[in-house]
Amino acid sequence: MATLKFIEAREGALLIGPPGLGKSFIAKAVAQLAVQRGYKVFYREAHVLIEEINQARQFGEIAKYRTQLNSAELLVIDDLFLRRLPPNAADELADVLISRYEKASVMITSNRPIEDWAKLLGDVVIVTPLLDRLMHRGRLLKFEGKSWRLKEAAERVAKRSVDA
Repeated sequence: MATLKFIEAREGALLIGPPGLGKSFIAKAVAQLAVQRGYKVFYREAHVLIEEINQARQFGEIAKYRTQLNSAELLVIDDLFLRRLPPNAADELADVLISRYEKASVMITSNRPIEDWAKLLGDVVIVTPLLDRLMHRGRLLKFEGKSWRLKEAAERVAKRSVDA
Protein backbone atom coordinates (compact mmCIF):
# COMPACT_ATOMS: atom_id res chain seq x y z
CA MET A 1 0.00 0.00 0.00
CA ALA A 2 2.86 2.40 0.78
CA THR A 3 3.97 2.39 -2.86
CA LEU A 4 0.65 4.11 -3.67
CA LYS A 5 0.53 2.21 -6.97
CA PHE A 6 -3.08 1.34 -6.23
CA ILE A 7 -3.94 5.06 -6.50
CA GLU A 8 -2.29 5.36 -9.92
CA ALA A 9 -4.14 2.21 -11.01
CA ARG A 10 -7.42 3.63 -9.62
CA GLU A 11 -7.94 0.53 -7.52
CA GLY A 12 -9.90 0.10 -4.33
CA ALA A 13 -8.75 -1.19 -0.97
CA LEU A 14 -10.80 -2.78 1.78
CA LEU A 15 -9.24 -3.19 5.23
CA ILE A 16 -11.32 -5.57 7.35
CA GLY A 17 -10.83 -6.97 10.83
CA PRO A 18 -11.63 -6.67 14.51
CA PRO A 19 -11.16 -3.36 16.34
CA GLY A 20 -7.73 -2.32 17.56
CA LEU A 21 -5.56 -3.95 14.89
CA GLY A 22 -4.43 -0.83 13.03
CA LYS A 23 -6.80 -0.56 10.06
CA SER A 24 -7.52 3.13 10.62
CA PHE A 25 -3.88 3.78 11.49
CA ILE A 26 -2.77 2.29 8.17
CA ALA A 27 -5.49 4.09 6.21
CA LYS A 28 -4.47 7.43 7.75
CA ALA A 29 -0.77 6.73 7.17
CA VAL A 30 -1.40 5.87 3.50
CA ALA A 31 -3.56 8.99 3.13
CA GLN A 32 -0.87 11.17 4.70
CA LEU A 33 1.79 9.65 2.46
CA ALA A 34 -0.43 10.24 -0.57
CA VAL A 35 -0.82 13.92 0.38
CA GLN A 36 2.95 14.23 0.83
CA ARG A 37 3.42 12.80 -2.67
CA GLY A 38 1.02 15.31 -4.19
CA TYR A 39 -2.21 13.32 -4.41
CA LYS A 40 -5.51 14.93 -3.50
CA VAL A 41 -7.07 12.95 -0.63
CA PHE A 42 -10.52 13.16 0.94
CA TYR A 43 -10.82 11.42 4.33
CA ARG A 44 -14.02 10.93 6.31
CA GLU A 45 -15.34 8.56 8.92
CA ALA A 46 -18.28 6.75 7.31
CA HIS A 47 -20.99 8.23 9.51
CA VAL A 48 -19.64 11.77 8.91
CA LEU A 49 -19.54 11.20 5.14
CA ILE A 50 -23.20 10.14 5.12
CA GLU A 51 -24.15 13.11 7.35
CA GLU A 52 -22.37 15.51 5.00
CA ILE A 53 -24.02 13.97 1.93
CA ASN A 54 -27.43 14.30 3.61
CA GLN A 55 -26.74 17.93 4.56
CA ALA A 56 -25.52 18.76 1.05
CA ARG A 57 -28.67 17.22 -0.39
CA GLN A 58 -30.86 19.10 2.12
CA PHE A 59 -29.25 22.44 1.24
CA GLY A 60 -29.27 21.84 -2.52
CA GLU A 61 -25.48 21.51 -2.70
CA ILE A 62 -25.17 17.81 -3.51
CA ALA A 63 -23.65 18.43 -6.96
CA LYS A 64 -20.95 20.62 -5.39
CA TYR A 65 -20.25 18.01 -2.71
CA ARG A 66 -20.08 15.20 -5.28
CA THR A 67 -17.60 17.25 -7.31
CA GLN A 68 -15.46 17.66 -4.20
CA LEU A 69 -15.61 13.91 -3.49
CA ASN A 70 -14.87 12.93 -7.08
CA SER A 71 -11.96 15.34 -7.44
CA ALA A 72 -9.93 13.42 -4.85
CA GLU A 73 -7.58 10.79 -6.22
CA LEU A 74 -8.01 8.85 -2.97
CA LEU A 75 -11.18 8.75 -0.90
CA VAL A 76 -10.77 7.15 2.53
CA ILE A 77 -13.98 6.01 4.23
CA ASP A 78 -12.96 5.03 7.74
CA ASP A 79 -14.81 2.90 10.28
CA LEU A 80 -17.72 1.78 8.11
CA PHE A 81 -20.40 0.34 10.43
CA LEU A 82 -18.71 1.53 13.62
CA ARG A 83 -21.87 3.57 14.17
CA ARG A 84 -25.41 2.91 13.00
CA LEU A 85 -26.00 4.47 9.60
CA PRO A 86 -29.24 6.12 8.44
CA PRO A 87 -31.60 4.20 6.12
CA ASN A 88 -30.34 5.98 2.98
CA ALA A 89 -26.68 5.05 3.63
CA ALA A 90 -26.72 2.09 1.22
CA ASP A 91 -27.85 4.27 -1.69
CA GLU A 92 -25.41 7.04 -0.84
CA LEU A 93 -22.44 4.67 -0.51
CA ALA A 94 -23.38 2.99 -3.77
CA ASP A 95 -23.57 6.37 -5.53
CA VAL A 96 -20.14 7.33 -4.21
CA LEU A 97 -18.50 4.04 -5.22
CA ILE A 98 -20.20 3.85 -8.61
CA SER A 99 -19.20 7.43 -9.46
CA ARG A 100 -15.55 6.69 -8.60
CA TYR A 101 -15.37 3.21 -10.17
CA GLU A 102 -12.25 2.96 -12.35
CA LYS A 103 -11.83 6.74 -12.10
CA ALA A 104 -10.28 7.14 -8.65
CA SER A 105 -9.33 5.05 -5.61
CA VAL A 106 -11.42 4.32 -2.56
CA MET A 107 -10.08 2.85 0.67
CA ILE A 108 -12.59 1.59 3.23
CA THR A 109 -11.92 0.32 6.74
CA SER A 110 -14.44 -1.72 8.69
CA ASN A 111 -14.51 -3.95 11.72
CA ARG A 112 -17.55 -5.79 10.39
CA PRO A 113 -17.20 -8.86 8.15
CA ILE A 114 -18.45 -8.52 4.58
CA GLU A 115 -21.11 -11.14 5.29
CA ASP A 116 -22.82 -8.65 7.67
CA TRP A 117 -22.90 -5.72 5.26
CA ALA A 118 -26.28 -6.49 3.66
CA LYS A 119 -27.96 -6.66 7.05
CA LEU A 120 -26.19 -3.53 8.29
CA LEU A 121 -27.06 -1.52 5.19
CA GLY A 122 -30.56 -2.96 5.08
CA ASP A 123 -30.27 -3.62 1.36
CA VAL A 124 -29.09 -6.97 0.03
CA VAL A 125 -29.41 -5.87 -3.59
CA ILE A 126 -27.04 -2.90 -3.27
CA VAL A 127 -24.23 -4.66 -1.38
CA THR A 128 -23.24 -6.92 -4.29
CA PRO A 129 -22.58 -4.13 -6.83
CA LEU A 130 -21.04 -1.98 -4.08
CA LEU A 131 -18.49 -4.69 -3.24
CA ASP A 132 -18.12 -5.66 -6.89
CA ARG A 133 -16.96 -2.17 -7.82
CA LEU A 134 -14.77 -1.81 -4.75
CA MET A 135 -13.02 -5.16 -5.13
CA HIS A 136 -12.77 -5.42 -8.94
CA ARG A 137 -9.09 -4.67 -9.43
CA GLY A 138 -8.92 -3.93 -5.71
CA ARG A 139 -7.13 -5.19 -2.65
CA LEU A 140 -8.60 -6.91 0.39
CA LEU A 141 -6.51 -6.76 3.55
CA LYS A 142 -7.80 -8.92 6.40
CA PHE A 143 -6.51 -8.09 9.85
CA GLU A 144 -6.50 -10.80 12.49
CA GLY A 145 -5.49 -10.98 16.11
CA LYS A 146 -6.25 -9.20 19.33
CA SER A 147 -6.65 -5.50 19.89
CA TRP A 148 -3.42 -3.56 20.50
CA ARG A 149 -5.37 -1.12 22.67
CA LEU A 150 -6.70 -3.90 24.90
CA LYS A 151 -3.24 -5.48 25.05
CA GLU A 152 -1.69 -2.17 26.13
CA ALA A 153 -4.45 -1.61 28.71
CA ALA A 154 -3.87 -5.09 30.16
CA GLU A 155 -0.13 -4.39 30.34
CA ARG A 156 -0.75 -1.09 32.18
CA VAL A 157 -3.02 -2.83 34.68
CA ALA A 158 -0.45 -5.60 35.20
CA LYS A 159 2.32 -3.01 35.69
CA ARG A 160 0.23 -1.11 38.27
CA SER A 161 -0.38 -4.38 40.12
CA VAL A 162 3.36 -5.10 40.22
CA ASP A 163 4.19 -1.52 41.28
CA ALA A 164 1.60 -1.59 44.09
